[in-house]
Amino acid sequence: MPKAGERYSTVLDDQYAKTKIGLPAVSIDTGGGTKAVFKAGEKLKIAFFGYGSGFTYSPPEFAGAKEVPKELGLDMTVFDPAGDPQKQVSQIQAAAASGKYNTFVVYPLATDLECSLLTKQLPAKGFLVAAVGQPACTDATSSPGLLTVVDETGSPEVYGAWADKIVKDNPGKQEVLMLTGPATDWLSQQAAIALKKAAASNPDFHIQEIIRTDYTPAGALKKGQDALQQYPDTTIVADAFPEGTQGMLTAVKTAGKQGKLKIYDFGTSAFGISEILSGNVTLSVPFYPYTKVRTALQALAIARSGGKVPNYITYSGHAPEPIRGAGDSVLFVTKDNAAQFKSLIAEF
Repeated sequence: MPKAGERYSTVLDDQYAKTKIGLPAVSIDTGGGTKAVFKAGEKLKIAFFGYGSGFTYSPPEFAGAKEVPKELGLDMTVFDPAGDPQKQVSQIQAAAASGKYNTFVVYPLATDLECSLLTKQLPAKGFLVAAVGQPACTDATSSPGLLTVVDETGSPEVYGAWADKIVKDNPGKQEVLMLTGPATDWLSQQAAIALKKAAASNPDFHIQEIIRTDYTPAGALKKGQDALQQYPDTTIVADAFPEGTQGMLTAVKTAGKQGKLKIYDFGTSAFGISEILSGNVTLSVPFYPYTKVRTALQALAIARSGGKVPNYITYSGHAPEPIRGAGDSVLFVTKDNAAQFKSLIAEF
């Protein structure tokens, strides 16, 4: 088990260690009038649907999906939707019809497509369901019908702390660009809402544009270059995802603006850590895709053993980091602690 607060440690570690893990006959009430019923000796047969391969975010998530079931003695099959919501829905429906699984762990790629499927249709058929990465529905962080939601660090609360930090640390006149993912993406929406809310506290903090991208470095580069030409007085760039930072840094260098504006990252990839250490990025907040998977699987094992788990778990379930600043609700990775973060905690 990881040391408290370090790499892969979760808020459920203590409860899991104290739980007599087993396979009793249980009826798990997931709310909304649905229950997942297991006979004595019946194992969890888990179908896992992550965000998908091909993204900076993906390798730790898939590593966790491979390694954590072995650690916890669970039977899990991993499906790769490759970031495609329609493909993910088709995979889930096929898995449900196959009769091979009784439990689903899903990163909902499109809440409009999957809210009813995950919180009503699957639970009504007796499947035990957990959401990871973001809630299954857009109107609530936790949803009746789900065992739990293990939210990404990019939750409304954490994006709010990040945005407040950016505004607080930059008094005076500021011209700001923000990069997010697609406008339909729930996390992208929460990031934009958080920055707008924080900016309202300082009339000199001016958001010039919320730039929507496709979550790729290439998309961020092209739109970043266009934005820097359109807004030459930019003083701050807030990137709500690590690929945005990667593309935007190239755009800033190409425009000859390196050192003339501040770049704030979110997600703290390996690339981001190196740029923080070199002074090109001011600050970041981590993603914990491995820990998110570990937390969800711990919750399933505890519930299957007859225990109770929270129906909403923030911050990917990561336990408070030992290098987190006093009084901070999240970890801000800066040049002062990036080396410690890389050696003790980072998942990328």
